Amino acid sequence: MMLKTSLTISELEANIADATSSPEKISLLLALAWKLKDSEPHYARTLCDEALHLLAGFPSPRDYAIAHLILCVANWRLNLYGDAIRFGSQSLSQFESIHDTLGIAHACQNIAICHYFLGDYERALFFYNKSLHSFTEINNIDGIANTLNNIGIIYHRFGNLEEGLAHFKKSLEIQQKSASAEIAATTNIGIIYKDLHDRPTAIAYYEKALALCEEYHDLPRKGAVLHNLGMIYADMQEYDKAFAYMQSSLSIFTSIGDRYGEGLVFLSLGRAFSRRYASRD
Repeated sequence: MMLKTSLTISELEANIADATSSPEKISLLLALAWKLKDSEPHYARTLCDEALHLLAGFPSPRDYAIAHLILCVANWRLNLYGDAIRFGSQSLSQFESIHDTLGIAHACQNIAICHYFLGDYERALFFYNKSLHSFTEINNIDGIANTLNNIGIIYHRFGNLEEGLAHFKKSLEIQQKSASAEIAATTNIGIIYKDLHDRPTAIAYYEKALALCEEYHDLPRKGAVLHNLGMIYADMQEYDKAFAYMQSSLSIFTSIGDRYGEGLVFLSLGRAFSRRYASRD
């Protein structure tokens, strides 16, 4: 983690208000922005803008790099991929100038994400490989596992299922402490086997991923795995099971306010209902 703090959001906000020096305030602003970059990207951008304004009078290469990295993440969370790549590139150059290997890894990872969402998988793969090199250099196991998983997704997009599966399995083998990497790799192995039309093996991996979600209390990923199970049972025309899994997925997405997840499940439910009743005609 780039900016680790045990302070809560409220405590950070109070400390920012009470800060007596610009360097102290910059540090607190960036710590709060780091916490909020995924969940409240608009607010995170505002905090970074304030930090960058203060940095003009108290320049710090590392703080500049972190601020631009946070802006990269916040912007791609808002689907502003061009701005995100611009900020990510600034962050990467700044981390390279101070030889911050962890920062380089994070910057490359987020630039890769932007290219992935833009459909430029070649560039995404290029930056994921750079990120993997940096994480490996400092033996960051969580970073290595997550990046291998992301590279596997790219190969899946290329239609290279064998290479994708190899990366997912390698991610699963090396990670021991990263719950998110373990769940993601297990789920993605299931997706590969589904695409290979080996449904029993796919279901086995999905069920293992579901058990991990429950063990780690990961509701968002649990909703996604339940949706995957529902879709595979729909493909097998076992519609009662399919609808049960999809409804459970929908309940989770609704409870956590994930509108995108809700939309995906509604779409799958519609398709499954259509196929079920079409088969009766």
